[in-house]
Amino acid sequence: VFELDGQPILDYYRQFLGREAARDFFELMIQRHGMALVLEGAYAGQTVIKLPVACDFERGGIAFYPGEDLQGRRLQLIQATRKGLLDGARRAAESCLKALDGRRPDLVLMVSCCTRNLILHSRIERELESVRKVMGAAVPVFGYYSGGELLPFLSRYEDITDPSKLFSGCHYHTTTMGLLAFALPKRPRARVPRSRARR
Repeated sequence: VFELDGQPILDYYRQFLGREAARDFFELMIQRHGMALVLEGAYAGQTVIKLPVACDFERGGIAFYPGEDLQGRRLQLIQATRKGLLDGARRAAESCLKALDGRRPDLVLMVSCCTRNLILHSRIERELESVRKVMGAAVPVFGYYSGGELLPFLSRYEDITDPSKLFSGCHYHTTTMGLLAFALPKRPRARVPRSRARR
C-alpha cells in the first residue's frame, strides 16, 4: 500500500507514531496499528485484520499480511493493546469451550501469532492464564507462536465444514490466537497389562 485516501501511507502512520521515529521503531510499532478490512458481497459488514509487516522507506510503501489487492477497499485503523489481546484470548477460550456442548476439554492446542508476543512483551504468560481461567487450571495446554495462522473463523466442526456457512473453512489470520480443544467421550484410564508368570 502506497497511499490511503490520497495521503502517503508512511505519512499516515507517522501522524500516530511520530514524524521523527527511527526506522526500526517505526516498523515495529506499526504492527500495533493494523487495519480492519471491511468485507463486501456475501460477507458485508464483517472485517478481517490486515497486519502491516514491512516498510519500504525508499519506495514509500507498507506491505500488509495476509497479502491481497487492497486497491479501492475500505480499511479501518485499529490498535492492538495488551488488554485487547487478553480480552480476545478469553473470548476465544469461551467460544471454544461453548463448542464442546458442556463437555470439559481434556487437552487444548493454542496457536498464537508472534506479533502478539511482541505486544504482550513482559506479560506473555497472561495470554495462557486467560485461557486457563476459562478451560480450567487442570487442563493441559500446549502450543507455539506462529508467523501468520491458517485457522477457521468458526468454532464447531459442523460449521467449519459446511460450505453454505459464512466464513466456513480455514483462512489466513494475523495477530490472532486460535484454540483447538479435545474432549474425549469419557475419561481415559491407564491400563497396565499383567505380566505372565514364567513356568
